[in-house]
Amino acid sequence: MKNIYLFPFDIINLFFLILLIIITIIFYKKIPDAKFLIFLFILSFIIIFLFTFIPLPRERGISFGLIHLIYPIILIPFIFNSLGKIIPYINPHYIDPILIKIDHYLFGTHPTIWIERFIRPWLTEIMQLAYTSYYFLPVFLVLGLYLKEDKRILTVGFCLLFGFYTSYLGYLIFPAVGPRFTLSHQRPLYEGTHLARLIASTLNTIEINKTDAFPSGHTQISLMCVYYASYLGKFYVLIYALITILLIVSTIYCRYHYIIDVIVGIILAFLCIYLGPILERFLVFR
Repeated sequence: MKNIYLFPFDIINLFFLILLIIITIIFYKKIPDAKFLIFLFILSFIIIFLFTFIPLPRERGISFGLIHLIYPIILIPFIFNSLGKIIPYINPHYIDPILIKIDHYLFGTHPTIWIERFIRPWLTEIMQLAYTSYYFLPVFLVLGLYLKEDKRILTVGFCLLFGFYTSYLGYLIFPAVGPRFTLSHQRPLYEGTHLARLIASTLNTIEINKTDAFPSGHTQISLMCVYYASYLGKFYVLIYALITILLIVSTIYCRYHYIIDVIVGIILAFLCIYLGPILERFLVFR
């Protein structure tokens, strides 16, 4: 078809929406908002399909075709939050007790409790900011590639989407809410802070999906961004690496993840970097 511009990153988005539609239909009676979710998923599918009739921009700058390239910036948060309307009803048996036991077996203690000795208001401010950088790292990476007119932007975008959806499958199959909800911490984390308390409260409000502990998507996606930052230059690799180190530590410090979540996130990052381009070539629309 000459007038359709269907790329692998479109296909993987459409595929995951189909998967969510199927899951919601199968568990229709268990999911309170099933009818509304199916409507939203189908609507999203149609909108994305319509985007495939819009050619991508041929050079940097603002153009109508840019919407075809950047729509995942809206789609990914939407899909993530929609999982919060599905997972608690189709898989209510959270695996936190198993993750807690694994962490304790590996380290002889609960890491998020052990790290409490280092809590300081100024450090909490830094760590919460580092944790929040996750939401911007992929966007700035893709923006940098776009401004550089790097043709590898489509592969990077596809691999990042592949990474997101891999972690989302983890949430569906192995739901866990994380140590902030399951462990009895002795020291309050946000006491004496201002910005960190505001950010944490905002995230708790806008993130409907709370079963996102395993694997650590923050670790996975940020490490993938470090790898792809090499396309922008060594300076960007250094900046991304420093931010990512702080980000990974913050997932434990801020009590969002168990260390086993981080370990699996690291493994998935490397798997997605390796498998992403292979899957992309397989999905090339001819």
